[in-house]
Parts: sequence; structure tokens; C-alpha cells
Amino acid sequence: MAKKDTTKKEVSNVKAPKIKKEVKVDTKAHNEKVTKELGEIVDNARKELLDLDEKILITAKFSLSEITMKADGRWKIKMLVHKQLPKGDHDYSVKLEFDDEPFLKTIKQLEKDIAEVEANPTLLQSIDNDKINRLNRRIDETQREMLKNKKECPDIEFVAQTEQIKWTADTSLVFKVLDTVIEPLNKQRFRLSEYRVVLETI
Repeated sequence: MAKKDTTKKEVSNVKAPKIKKEVKVDTKAHNEKVTKELGEIVDNARKELLDLDEKILITAKFSLSEITMKADGRWKIKMLVHKQLPKGDHDYSVKLEFDDEPFLKTIKQLEKDIAEVEANPTLLQSIDNDKINRLNRRIDETQREMLKNKKECPDIEFVAQTEQIKWTADTSLVFKVLDTVIEPLNKQRFRLSEYRVVLETI
């Protein structure tokens, strides 16, 4: 009988403590709080690094409002970029290239029209075929016109030193550029509306 009583006491001693369960709950809550705080610190640090180091690449329509030579003999270009540029002072690698987006948009719509005709045929197949042929001819004409205009709008590339930048609905920039840029810009001055600008920070 004495042996049986001793076993009961040992079992009772094992089951009694409940502190371990309470500590586990507190530790989990603490760890979650610390993890959240560390995550916020890392996110903020990452944002700061991106602001400082990450290259910015922007493609947008633009207009040139002024090209002048200042008293210091340097050429300056005032450009209005029809997109919000990130805040900060940056110099840019500038590329003016033919904007094929309007042509590609037209081609995509014509291809959609062809698919619609094919998906919803009428009782007269000859009429459907005529529609599809007309749409295909328009696609060919659009592609030829796009290639012709692209050939007449060669890329203009240069490095620009940013002298001034203003943020409104668009972004206004004043660049200092080398005089070698002026001739191609002047040559294409009546076709600049067919271009888009690609800006990359340097």
C-alpha cells in the first residue's frame, strides 16, 4: 500500500505546474510584436535604399517648350514630361524614340474586330470574308505607315544635367546639354510630336 501511495504523489507532482503554458503565450505575443517592429525597420530601410540607389526608368510623351543658349555658352532645353517623375534631384540619360503605341493600339483593335467577326458569323460567309479581308488590309496599311514613320524618326540620345525640376500634374525639367544635341533636335522639330521620351537616372 505504501508503494501505491508513493506513485500517486509522483504523478501529482508532474501534473501540478502550469507556469510553462502561461510563459509560452506571453513569449508568442512578444515575438510577434518584435517581428512587426523589425519588419517596419527593414521596410523603411529598404525604401531609403531604393530612393538613393535604384535607377529610375520612365517612358512618357513630352513636349519641348524652349531651346536656348545661355550666357555661359551652354545649351539648355526646357522639357515638359507628361508624367509624374519621382521626387529628387537626378541627372538623366535621355532617349527620344519613335512612339509606335498609337499604331499598335490600332492594330490590336483591328485584330479584335477580326476575331469578333469569326466568332459571330452571319448566314452569308462571303460577307464575313469581305469584312475580314478589309480589316486585314487596314492592318497591313497601319504596319506600313508605322514602319515608314519609324524610319523617318531616328533615335536621339544624349546625357542631360538637370538644372531645374518642377512637379505639377506633369513634370517640368530644364536640362543642360551639349551642342551636339541641338542639330538633330532642330532637324526633327516638326516631328517631335511623333516621339516619346525615355528617361533613366545616371
